[in-house]
Amino acid sequence: MTDLTSERLAELRRIAEAATPGPWAFPHQKDPYGCYLLPLSENNASYIAAFDPTTVLALLDRIEELEAVLRLVYDEFVLDVARWCRHCRLRIDDHEPECPMAEVERVLGLAGGGSQ
Repeated sequence: MTDLTSERLAELRRIAEAATPGPWAFPHQKDPYGCYLLPLSENNASYIAAFDPTTVLALLDRIEELEAVLRLVYDEFVLDVARWCRHCRLRIDDHEPECPMAEVERVLGLAGGGSQ
């Protein structure tokens, strides 16, 4: 899965808000056994078309809520001025490999554990 940056989440929200709810019809072909054949792009499109945009928007809302809570937890464990982690007791750029705050930084795209 690609990184879901805040910019990518905003773009997904824009697309979902503009989407027409499915299901949509697509042309189908049958194989010699009577099974429907769809090229990969049409197959993917049929799954996407049947997916309700309100579900996507609800998922995006949930992601944003979880990121906000994760940020609050992170802010409790990291001293902003000193850039010191209360969990592993090391500077942010030097987290211990098993320090969960390094993973939080990676997920949120913060300096130290993730790319900006």
